[in-house]
Amino acid sequence: MQIIDYEIRDIIVSINGKEYPVAKRNEKTEKALRYRESKLLTSTQYDSDMELVRILLGPDAAKELFPGGEDENLDRLHYIAAQIYDAYMADYRKIEKERQEKQLEQIEALSEKIKPLADLNLDSLSKAKRK
Repeated sequence: MQIIDYEIRDIIVSINGKEYPVAKRNEKTEKALRYRESKLLTSTQYDSDMELVRILLGPDAAKELFPGGEDENLDRLHYIAAQIYDAYMADYRKIEKERQEKQLEQIEALSEKIKPLADLNLDSLSKAKRK
């Protein structure tokens, strides 16, 4: 029997000493992120990064963090937006990493089982070439 437990946790980021709750990872948030992503080629960096902050922290937090609007430093904005997104995706990435590690372990175990057959086949080919 495999026990499957998953406890949802709130994600909080601290920016300039103030804590902000990050949006829950659900379909509503994902749809907003996909829509934002669909506009990346036609959006400015400012618009794209501000939209990411608005989606993940909310419009009030975005205004509070970046009151200068288009006069804000784009590097600071991008850095903060990227860090918020990384925090938002952290649990998903951890789940995927664990799943991939488990798959790799299975492949390695299978490889160990197949190795004697491969060695035997190589040995047979080597003997056939010598004849």
